[in-house]
Amino acid sequence: MPSEPSIQIVRDIAAQLRTALSNMPPTIPSFSSFPNGCCGNTAELLIKFMHDAGCTGMQYASAWSGEDFLPALDSSHAWVEYRGYIIDITLNQFSDRISEPIEPIFFSKDRRLHDKYFDRQVEIYDVSRSLRCADRYSQNGFYGNFRDIYDAASARMTLNM
Repeated sequence: MPSEPSIQIVRDIAAQLRTALSNMPPTIPSFSSFPNGCCGNTAELLIKFMHDAGCTGMQYASAWSGEDFLPALDSSHAWVEYRGYIIDITLNQFSDRISEPIEPIFFSKDRRLHDKYFDRQVEIYDVSRSLRCADRYSQNGFYGNFRDIYDAASARMTLNM
């Protein structure tokens, strides 16, 4: 049985996906304002790329923000959890509302920032949901076609796994 990829490989995947999504063509409108409003789709893409690299046990995490954080919005945020790490490549969409400095890629076992701003956990579920998302997106057109987005991001990445 092959071993899990190193954490450095997972960091590389996250960094390359972040760069790829930041440079999506206008034909992918759901990512035109990346990272704003893209956290759920981004987390699902990251899970898919991690799965393709041989990772197992990734979790899609989603939590509601506190009312004092986004009072005008009924808003949630999503990220990936893996081997105790929070991997969040869209957290900086909230840089105007979070007092702590935020790097474009949040990759840490330190939960304090997420626990402070996203305190109402609504779901953590297994990768199987994200691996079925291509069918779900294709059927209802929600955020465009997952396969097209995956292929566009993949074409912009140079993963050595």
